[in-house]
Amino acid sequence: MIGKNGFFLLLLLLVSCNTATVQEIQTISTTEMVKLMENEKDLVILDVRTPAETAQGIIPGAIQIDWQDPGFNDKIKSLDTDKPVIVYCASGMRSAQAARALHSAKFSKVYDYSDGYYGWIQARQ
Repeated sequence: MIGKNGFFLLLLLLVSCNTATVQEIQTISTTEMVKLMENEKDLVILDVRTPAETAQGIIPGAIQIDWQDPGFNDKIKSLDTDKPVIVYCASGMRSAQAARALHSAKFSKVYDYSDGYYGWIQARQ
């Protein structure tokens, strides 16, 4: 039988293991995004805009999963939850929602690129 101290130690261990791998969502700027792209070899860049929007262009290396697609939550299951993910949309609104969905799905590190595609294009001019 586990004593009182053993029970609390076990409880503490379970809680810490449950929360240690998932971090909060970090909002990043264009400068921070460029640094991550240069330094993170396993980085996933996720464009959550619609196909009509991505036809205008896409950030190099990004994959596209439309946030408005009813199958969004199923489609993100194909991504590796252990890899850091930068989420972006046109201007930052949908990416924040999608970042919360990734965070809820236990992705280990989620970045919300709040400047969005328009901010990326503007910074590159």
